[in-house]
Amino acid sequence: MSSVIGLDIGGGGGRALLLDTSSGETTSALVPWAFPQAVGTGGVGFDADLDAMFLDLCTATRRVLEQSGTPVEDVVGIAVSAMRFGTVILGDHGEVLYAGPNRDGRAALQGITLASEHGPEIAKRTGRFPNPGFPVARLVWLAQTNAEAFARARSIVSLNDWVAYRLCGELVTDRSQACETGIFDLADGRWADDLIEEIGLSPLVFPEVRVSGEKLGQLGADAAEKLGLRPGIVVAVGGADTQCGMLGVGASRPGAVGIVAGTTAPVQWILDEPRIDPEHRAWSGQHVVPGRFLLEANPGPVGEALDWIGRMLHPTSPRPAAALLGSAALAAPGSQGILSTFGAGVQDGTRIQLPFGSISLSHLLTSGRPERSDLARAVVEGLAFGLKKNLELLEAVVSSKAEGVMLAGGLSRSDVFAQILSDVLGVEVEAGDCHEASALGAAFCAGVGAGVFESLEAGARALARRSRRFSPEDGISDRYQALYADWDRLREAQAESIAVGQQIKMVQMLTSAADADSQAKELRRTRILISASMDDESLSARGELGDITYKSFRETHTLLT
Repeated sequence: MSSVIGLDIGGGGGRALLLDTSSGETTSALVPWAFPQAVGTGGVGFDADLDAMFLDLCTATRRVLEQSGTPVEDVVGIAVSAMRFGTVILGDHGEVLYAGPNRDGRAALQGITLASEHGPEIAKRTGRFPNPGFPVARLVWLAQTNAEAFARARSIVSLNDWVAYRLCGELVTDRSQACETGIFDLADGRWADDLIEEIGLSPLVFPEVRVSGEKLGQLGADAAEKLGLRPGIVVAVGGADTQCGMLGVGASRPGAVGIVAGTTAPVQWILDEPRIDPEHRAWSGQHVVPGRFLLEANPGPVGEALDWIGRMLHPTSPRPAAALLGSAALAAPGSQGILSTFGAGVQDGTRIQLPFGSISLSHLLTSGRPERSDLARAVVEGLAFGLKKNLELLEAVVSSKAEGVMLAGGLSRSDVFAQILSDVLGVEVEAGDCHEASALGAAFCAGVGAGVFESLEAGARALARRSRRFSPEDGISDRYQALYADWDRLREAQAESIAVGQQIKMVQMLTSAADADSQAKELRRTRILISASMDDESLSARGELGDITYKSFRETHTLLT
């Protein structure tokens, strides 16, 4: 018997999943965390404490070993997945110059500038219009705001790449994460060196690109001790969390469509060759499965929207989103006439889109009396409508209709959500048995690296199970098609007001970022008060460290305060 471990770095915590490669049984543990706001950024910036993050992953790993009762000798491999757009910039000796999660917004101005000056050119090669969240924008931001640190930059990688480096000392990335940087040539499968130089960066900063599931190295003694594992086991190349989630639910063949519904809910269509939306609304990328490419449209923070509304409607519940979904099950389709676009955006890669939406209440015009359950169901239906609209965007690009959808991520736990989604989309929805699909996908990578699985697809075929199937219900699905047309008209009518709201918020964000940057520049040099007697040479030496105020106590009788 053998087992492998997949680690997953998410926005709300670090997860370890242990997979028994014979039975397919999984054991997982989550250590919650929150990325702290970066000091002096006006709430726009967020930092990643890499050392604390690594120790939390070690804690989660020890827990799954204890919970499963798996002998340490049975664990043969480990791999890591992580949120897309999380970024780590390292210096000459592996020192961290910058580390931030996907929601760090300090590079907003740089992302906007890249889009305005190089947008079409970059999108034509990478499949993505520049965006402030892309790691390449953060590298430009570092160059413009901290020249000293940028001069020492030697590598830019994802959060899971850094953890793998911490595990075995090898620093690479994989193609799924390379595509997420915003500067990877999709068709050629390499860094777009000419574009990198054109925007003022060095191609040398971008790491070697390897294949997910490939053996990367061996687990080092120090990391093994912290994880509670044997040193020397295989560390394999992992990948981006959404793509690993697609693998974890078994979405790997061309034509398959998957939705990884967690904090956000990207809809990804698998292709056997790279394809770029000529209008650049949809994103292009690469699967962790070699030779498989992706087309993506994302409605935005679906999971966060449910959590937020859930806390408003069920403030005392320990699981507000689950309580909201349970309440939604009590209401009839159509939600007594309430329509919601809350949290349900439509992707347009050429624009910077902030999460906006509304809930349209018409309680004075209905024959009934809408209850809390109707409001809850309206929100869920609106999110499903948003997923349908994004799927239609992909269908238009590939000139084909989706035959079904595989559902992964935290929302795949909910039968209510899966059934409403099936009724709205009008196709069968298959929900994965393992709700921690990204960690499971990382475990498949570990299994390939350790030689347990012949390939990523072979591992997924054997152990990515989807026993829960939801089909459109007669009558209800037809009704939803009519409601969807009304919802889409409402969304279109709201577009102008939403654009105004986004402009206001964007100006606020840019102003906060500019103010914070100005403050950082003012505070960059340390102020030093010296009351000890010093000669000119000593004062000059210390002047290199900061701005000196010299008040010798012998001469001025001034005390340090």
